[in-house]
Amino acid sequence: MAIPPMEAKIRHLEMIQGAISQSTGNSLRIKGFAMLLLVGAVALLLSGDGSAIPVYFGLVLLALVVVLWVLDQHFLMEADLFRILYNQVQAQSDNTIDFSMDTAKFIQELNVQYTERPKLPIVATMFFYLCGLLVVLLGILS
Repeated sequence: MAIPPMEAKIRHLEMIQGAISQSTGNSLRIKGFAMLLLVGAVALLLSGDGSAIPVYFGLVLLALVVVLWVLDQHFLMEADLFRILYNQVQAQSDNTIDFSMDTAKFIQELNVQYTERPKLPIVATMFFYLCGLLVVLLGILS
């Protein structure tokens, strides 16, 4: 039994919305894990005799913060790509729905958007992780 065209469009939009929700949820989980690491580093720094975080531990924390930052940016970019796909599918006629989830063709468009005007989540995320790196560096150097 064939799906009516309008129903197909609604289902496709729901699929895309699910992918957006999953990407933003992953980004939020990564931020939570990064916050947990940074709070742990501050707790280590403040507990004890006021000595610095051991260098090897600090370097591992630095590497983890950078990796989490890259992963977080990836998921934010993926959500933005799906938003572009959502807008495209929303503008399509009901008879042309193909249930494609391919976002590779929108990467160039997204790069243009990012260079014209950085989005607030990306700027806020950059600020969050730069502060985290600063906390770890201060912990190593103190």
